[in-house]
Amino acid sequence: MHSAPSYRIPAIAQCADGSLVAVGDYRYQLSDIGVGNGNTLSQIELHYRRSTDGGTTWSDEKLLCKRNDTDPADWRWAMGDASIVADRETGEVLLLCPCGSTAMWHSTAEKPIRVARFRSHDNGQTWDDGEEITSHIYGLYGGDATAIFITSGSLCMSRQIKGPLGYHRIYAAHPIRTKSRGNSTSVIYSDDFGETWHILGPDDQFPTNTVYEEG
Repeated sequence: MHSAPSYRIPAIAQCADGSLVAVGDYRYQLSDIGVGNGNTLSQIELHYRRSTDGGTTWSDEKLLCKRNDTDPADWRWAMGDASIVADRETGEVLLLCPCGSTAMWHSTAEKPIRVARFRSHDNGQTWDDGEEITSHIYGLYGGDATAIFITSGSLCMSRQIKGPLGYHRIYAAHPIRTKSRGNSTSVIYSDDFGETWHILGPDDQFPTNTVYEEG
């Protein structure tokens, strides 16, 4: 029998100094973003721990970003299912996650499940306040996307490709629902450590695709 709060959906990365940072959901109502539990939409925070000895011991648990527990319209109402990557040459760590109060399966172009970005500049010891990047990610698909889930687990970093700022390219594979293609998976990439993103390959071809007609 589970009892609230609960921990779910861990993500882990090795930082440039060899330390490990592990992030997980702290779920007040057990359920996913946008899911109701009685009269309350699920509230989720991100908590993290670090290890400097290869995972033998871990630091005390810390809060990565406090939720806004008074306004469901704020993207900080719930943040979970984090994906994380650490730059292998600097102390920078990038985290992306779904956020807000709209569930993936209820998401629409007008009221989507949202996207947040967080950064650490000291190997995951401290984190910035984060920012919402929903409009940028959905904008990649020219108004066709109705639901994008960024994403659970890890972001992938190229060993060879670097952008003009010296960062290794980062890839994110994410589920997507579009008006024209139905449920699919797309891959986006960033050459500036998550500041801007682009679709990998032609924007009319997804790695997986299930086409259907509305109505």
